[in-house]
Amino acid sequence: MSRLTFTHDQDQLSNTIVKYSFPYTQSQVIEWWSKPNVEWLCRLLLLLESSPFREYRLEVKPFQKDKINTTKFEFVLVKDFFTKTYQGQFDGYFEEGLDHGKEVVVFSGRNEPDVTLIVPTPEENFPSHPKKSYGSPQLKVTRQLEKQDMETIGPFVRAVHTEAWTDRVVKGSQSYQWRWIEIWMRVAEEIKKKLLVDNVVWLNTHGHGVAWLHLRVETKPRYITYAPYTHK
Repeated sequence: MSRLTFTHDQDQLSNTIVKYSFPYTQSQVIEWWSKPNVEWLCRLLLLLESSPFREYRLEVKPFQKDKINTTKFEFVLVKDFFTKTYQGQFDGYFEEGLDHGKEVVVFSGRNEPDVTLIVPTPEENFPSHPKKSYGSPQLKVTRQLEKQDMETIGPFVRAVHTEAWTDRVVKGSQSYQWRWIEIWMRVAEEIKKKLLVDNVVWLNTHGHGVAWLHLRVETKPRYITYAPYTHK
C-alpha cells in the first residue's frame, strides 16, 4: 500500500460537540481497522489525543449495510462531564468476559444481548506474547498504564500517546499501541458480523455505567446523543 494521506475536516458544532469528516468510505475504514492499517490507526490516535475536550464520548455515524460502500466515514466527540463513580473497576462489571492472557476481550453486554463490548483488559491480565511485527510506526512502552488511564477513551489515548515512536509495531510484550490496534481489529470484526444479520450498526464509547473504557457495537442507538446519528 502506498503511503496514506490522512485527510479530514473538523467542525466545532457547539461548545460540547466536534465533528470529524473523512473522504474515505465506511467500508474502507472498516478494512483499515481490520487488516490492520497501522499508519491510519496511529493517525486516528493522534487525532483523538488532540481533542479540545479532556473527557469525551466517541459516537460514530451509523453503519448501514447497503450504504457502507458509499457513505463517508465520520464521527463526533461529545464533551463528557464524567463522574468517577466506579473508579476504574474492571472486575465485577466485565469479569464474565475476561479471557486471561488477552489484551482485549470481546463479549455481550450485561442484559443487552444485541450489544457487543470491546474492552482492553487490566495490566495484570496478560503475560508477554510472542512478538509479531505489523509495519510502521510503533509506540515504545515506557511506563505501565494505570487505572485512571483506562476509565474513558480520552485518558486512554493520552496515555498511549505518551509513548515514544519507533519503527514498527510489535504484538504483545505489553505494547500499548498494539492494544490500541487490537481494539479496532475487534471492532471491525464485530461490525462485519452484525451487518451479516442486521441492517444498521452503531458504535460509541458511552461509559457512564462503568468507568472502564469499552466500545459498544450495537444494533440500537441506546446511548447516541448526537441527534443526526440516532436514526438510519
